[in-house]
Amino acid sequence: MRWLPLAVLALAAGLSAPATAADCGQPYLAGEWELKDAKLREFNRVQITFKCRTVQLPDGGETTEIEWFMRAYNRCAPRDCLWGYSPARVDESGRLTANFSTFYSERVVTVETAGIGIKATVLIDYGDPALDDRIEEFFLVRD
Repeated sequence: MRWLPLAVLALAAGLSAPATAADCGQPYLAGEWELKDAKLREFNRVQITFKCRTVQLPDGGETTEIEWFMRAYNRCAPRDCLWGYSPARVDESGRLTANFSTFYSERVVTVETAGIGIKATVLIDYGDPALDDRIEEFFLVRD
């Protein structure tokens, strides 16, 4: 209960409390998505998380913003290989995009809703003129 007086003081001082998930709702894209029949070395899983926060507006009002994050994996043995953890940006149509630098390539993952799952488009840039860059598309479902 030591925190209660501090919370009352913070609210009395006009500081905003952190936004909760309820303020943002539960975005459909948030969660773990999986490609069930992925082959070895193929993109197979993405975890999408978010943080909801309250932002002060210049006019003294408040608004709620969502910060998105993505973890991407490919099928490896004996366990999946993590490409990394990256902030994601959302475009005007609701698609999320995140960039990942792996050992030998730059990868851009874009996800969007598609029926009961999501469509993930993966752009792979090898940074080597001897190798052709690739664009791959996958349909993932909730894990």
